[in-house]
Amino acid sequence: MAEAESAHLYAVLEGAEIAAGPGWRDRLERLGEELERGIAPADGAGGNGSTPDGGPLALPGILQSCDQPAVEEWMRRVDELRSDVSDGRLQKVVAARTVELGLDRPFGTLDLARIAERLRKHMPTCTCFAFLRGGSIFFGATPELLISRRGRRIETLALAGSIASDPSPERRKELERLLLESAKDRLEHDLVVRFLVERLDRSCGAAAPSSAPGVRVLRNVLHLETPIRAALAEAAEPPHVLRLVRALHPTPAVAGSPTVDALAAIRRTEDRDRGWYAGPVGWFDGRGDGEFSIALRSCLAAGRKGLLYSGAGIVADSDPDRELAETNLKLDAILGAWG
Repeated sequence: MAEAESAHLYAVLEGAEIAAGPGWRDRLERLGEELERGIAPADGAGGNGSTPDGGPLALPGILQSCDQPAVEEWMRRVDELRSDVSDGRLQKVVAARTVELGLDRPFGTLDLARIAERLRKHMPTCTCFAFLRGGSIFFGATPELLISRRGRRIETLALAGSIASDPSPERRKELERLLLESAKDRLEHDLVVRFLVERLDRSCGAAAPSSAPGVRVLRNVLHLETPIRAALAEAAEPPHVLRLVRALHPTPAVAGSPTVDALAAIRRTEDRDRGWYAGPVGWFDGRGDGEFSIALRSCLAAGRKGLLYSGAGIVADSDPDRELAETNLKLDAILGAWG
């Protein structure tokens, strides 16, 4: 993960591998060296991590892309979910879609370092994350904090409700106003706030959101956001951050409400398992402190294939065309950095 100017590399090893000898340490050192070489600009390289002629520092080229499911089918499923909400079976459900990429060469460790650097520059207020498992690399830049615990300081963030941004400051201010006044987006957002407050209340005691949502400004999209903090009693022992992860995940921002019914609707209408997408990604230490974000704006790369993920919250007033446009904006977080 990387936040601001700091970065952490974690390795999860089996005890038997450690006992077998020091080879695992050598592999970690080589990985660290590869990552450092991948981030450092070479002679003649541009600031985006590639040479002017698309030479060795360029990321794998995208030969083709394919919507899964097809756009028309995804919009039909959004209509189906919207009917579930209108009929009272759900308050909200998050519909996800994927885009499969065909690459001109395998995506490797050095490519991961380059895309992470680009994501950090494109989305400086987001948390960049990446991990490798087997032959797969999962990476992204997420704006959504799930939970942070630093001793007695426990915080989360409601992030739901979106609108396209604009490079013009004047136009962006107008879009911020429209987002704050949108009944559809406020409903979607308020469901997340109520859920997080209730779950933190059960785990920590009194949880207090800020009085009204603000607007999170990203490069191409604006989100409603509400910070929430738990107020622990003086004598209370702070719960381990993993206990808090279990209490909060999945939130209505990535699943829906009520949770059980929303997850059932997702299983019914989505052909592909979401895998690591929208799951908690973060760290914890021996004191029980830690920080976990939601793995959004993400890509799973394996060999010459990539899989991009995006989702949108569906409520009774949702417009399938607008929800499709919102998912495209979120997909652009990775594609825009890919270049």
